[in-house]
Amino acid sequence: MPRISLSDVKSIGDLITADTFELLFGTVPVAGASKGLTLKCYSVMYPGFSNMAFDIRLAGHVVRQRGMKEYTRQLQVVFAEDSKTNTMNILRKWHEFVVGTDSGNSGGPKSEYAVDAQLNIYNQQGILADKITFRGVFPFQIPDISMQGDNSALMLVTADFSYDNFESDNVPIS
Repeated sequence: MPRISLSDVKSIGDLITADTFELLFGTVPVAGASKGLTLKCYSVMYPGFSNMAFDIRLAGHVVRQRGMKEYTRQLQVVFAEDSKTNTMNILRKWHEFVVGTDSGNSGGPKSEYAVDAQLNIYNQQGILADKITFRGVFPFQIPDISMQGDNSALMLVTADFSYDNFESDNVPIS
């Protein structure tokens, strides 16, 4: 097979860059509108997938077989923080509603603490190229934030969200 040529590469067309996205949460429980989270969304993980693999051992031989399809069902998002720590405050309120610090109870059933989130990915002309809808999203972990006095850098807040499943191009993916 010959090497890949310049004309082969040019035939691919425009590629999508990793900065042309928006993540929409809609209305966040106990915190209201989430436009600030959308505007401050610094990075988000595009969902991956895998399948379980298992070994079949027979007569001293091992054959690898594919198993069930798996999804992480975790969405890691990094937000830029503002001067009033509104991002962290929204996430704290939402997480407190999911599971109370003192009681260990939720502020309501899952239908009240989980939302649907939408990841829109645009091409270079600003046209929607892919839309992923995450169903049943709620924060499950807000890791510590490292503060450093030796440099000037943007304060970033990482939040790990759980979700039930996602749909891409209206095709359900569980």
